[in-house]
Amino acid sequence: MRLTTPISPPTATPLPTWLWVVIAIAADQIFGIGKLSFWHWNIAAGLFFACLWLAPKRAWWWMVLFLGLSRYLYNLGESWERPDEWMDIARLDRFSGKALWLSFIGDWGDLVACLLPVAWLRRVLPDVRSVSTPEGTAWLHLVVFAAASLQAGTDLAYVVSDGWVADVRASAIVDPVAITAQNALPLLATFGLKNLLGYFLGTMLAVPLVAWLVEPSLRRGSAKVVKEALVWMAPVALVFVLLSKAIPNANLIEFMRLLLLVAVVVFAARHGWRGAVISVLAVSCVLAVEDHLAAETSHSIIWMQLFVAISGAMALMFGASLDHLRLALGELRQTHLREQAMARELADAVGRNVRATEVERGRVATELHDSVGQSITALQTQLKLVELDAPAQNAPWISGLRSLVTDMRLALGEAIEALRPLALNELGLFKAMDRGSIRQQAERAGLRFSLDTRDAGALTALDEAASVAAYRIVQEAVNNVVRHAGATQVRVRLNLYWRRGEPWLVLAVEDDGKGFSPTAKSGNGLRNMRDRALMLGGGVRIGVRQQNGTRVRAWLRAQA
Repeated sequence: MRLTTPISPPTATPLPTWLWVVIAIAADQIFGIGKLSFWHWNIAAGLFFACLWLAPKRAWWWMVLFLGLSRYLYNLGESWERPDEWMDIARLDRFSGKALWLSFIGDWGDLVACLLPVAWLRRVLPDVRSVSTPEGTAWLHLVVFAAASLQAGTDLAYVVSDGWVADVRASAIVDPVAITAQNALPLLATFGLKNLLGYFLGTMLAVPLVAWLVEPSLRRGSAKVVKEALVWMAPVALVFVLLSKAIPNANLIEFMRLLLLVAVVVFAARHGWRGAVISVLAVSCVLAVEDHLAAETSHSIIWMQLFVAISGAMALMFGASLDHLRLALGELRQTHLREQAMARELADAVGRNVRATEVERGRVATELHDSVGQSITALQTQLKLVELDAPAQNAPWISGLRSLVTDMRLALGEAIEALRPLALNELGLFKAMDRGSIRQQAERAGLRFSLDTRDAGALTALDEAASVAAYRIVQEAVNNVVRHAGATQVRVRLNLYWRRGEPWLVLAVEDDGKGFSPTAKSGNGLRNMRDRALMLGGGVRIGVRQQNGTRVRAWLRAQA
């Protein structure tokens, strides 16, 4: 992600300029070329790159100036003590044009080459934590490669101007080779590629490690990572160094390097980006020590560099991607938990509304039965009394009134039954099904009706909403069996189960009819069954039995 904001240091509390200068000089003096770094493992360059990335922009040129000056003074003192005869020409006139050019390109060139890539990195990675993301890791690799190319270019300019190519080990210049017309192309190509990979490796190792050390959010939980690295990675590294020193066999060393790559992948998979950082650093140190302890410069330096560069880049990207995936999974899990909580709250709210509605429907049904029903009964009684004293010519009129009142009573009974089955109030859920209209409907259709439960007493304690919903679901299921199944028997089972401290009513209606087609269009009856169960946090499942017939299974949350 590119930003259009001005370049600013990614640190929250920038240090003063003089302290950045001291840090840069100290890092170069401790880790510089010929000390703990050499051309194919340039940790000093990586630390300077990291310092520039973290330091305020006003400190950049001061860091470059004083670090280059410290290098110049150090090399000026060292040049009078070196016994190497091939350096005598450069020592004769330290202030000639060629000597000054070599001093500038050798002491300041790679420092100046870092400035533009660091500014670029500031724009694409606005904070330290972003280096641990997959996108940040990819940008880091790209910018570091650009910086390494520029720095390697300054080294090529130096050796071309000087006419010699050499390596540095333990503060000593080794393997000097003069550049001639015959060897210039392969010699310079090898030197340039080796130095490019050296700068790339040093910066790729140093920047993530420094980011890990300075960013509090990345340091959180680091103790576990470091502890496991000491327990697992340190013994592996020690065994590799000892075996490579005791048995200097090229094939064995290459095989052990592959095993190190496996260790890097495993550690990155376990600890993500931080695991990749520490494991790649450990493997790089091991390979650097193994090569540095060799009697002479290894002929497979570039292959070793490519091995570390490719495996390190892949491990960092792999670890960052795993961290990103874990973070996304954590957010997804939290979202899922929130959705579950919201769904539960919604189900509870719907359940409360349904229960309140059923209570109100029951109250209305009772009032209709007690008030309007009694009024109709009183009216029927009055009509009978009037009929006894009325003239014969009024008999048809009174008979019509009596029929009208009878129809009113039937309509009232249907309305009360629609509001709430009276049998539930009088008998309870189990007996209402066993003795009421559900059994009667099935037996009138010629079906054998059976009703089973493990504990009929437990069903009497159910709340009104669960009882009414169960009754209506069974009523609709039995009605479907009578109308469509062509069955000879129907079986109903009711059971109360407890799950996570909550009562759940589970019911099943089975028949031996012609079965149910899953592709059949659902009618209002099936939709009403599902809606009743869903409103109480449950559901309905309809399927075909293994023998013949259909099984309707419903479950709903109750309040015992």
